Amino acid sequence: MRSGVTLFSEAAVSIALVDNDMVRAAAVADRDPARAEAWRSIFPFPLTREYMHSKAILDRKMLDIPDAAHAPADLAVGAKNFLRSGYRAVTIVPLMRGDQAIGALSVVRVAPGPLSDKQLATLKTYADQAIIAIENTRLLNELRESLERQTATSEVLKVISRSPGDLQPVFCNTGECRPPM
Repeated sequence: MRSGVTLFSEAAVSIALVDNDMVRAAAVADRDPARAEAWRSIFPFPLTREYMHSKAILDRKMLDIPDAAHAPADLAVGAKNFLRSGYRAVTIVPLMRGDQAIGALSVVRVAPGPLSDKQLATLKTYADQAIIAIENTRLLNELRESLERQTATSEVLKVISRSPGDLQPVFCNTGECRPPM
């Protein structure tokens, strides 16, 4: 994300992810920490078409707003929320996992105006890389959870194998210790 800040001067690069019916900021990079915090402060917001990020996610299409002060009327609620951050322009690319948008990568700019074709192409490449990183993190977390379950199961099986026919140690080991009947 830091390299995105270099390419997009006077801009923040951010990743927002869908969390149930809300859009939450997952990562924000900006050279100015105060601006980055101002950007984070507009999140979370509802996953509804009134909000620019939400619209890009729900429609699974890039959305470019060169000046949020003149955003389309159907985005008035989201534009008002966006402008509170101190930024004026935004370009949003949905993060696609298969046919499903799981979030969005965006470049928000202080000065109004569109991105160049080169910047748009780079933003799309960043979005592809971001989805790979997000998917790898998800798979790693699933692997850790599976390993924890397997370790717990293994420990219970060890206790059972050490005391065949006597389940008292098994229940005591799992926190369900009861006196024998």
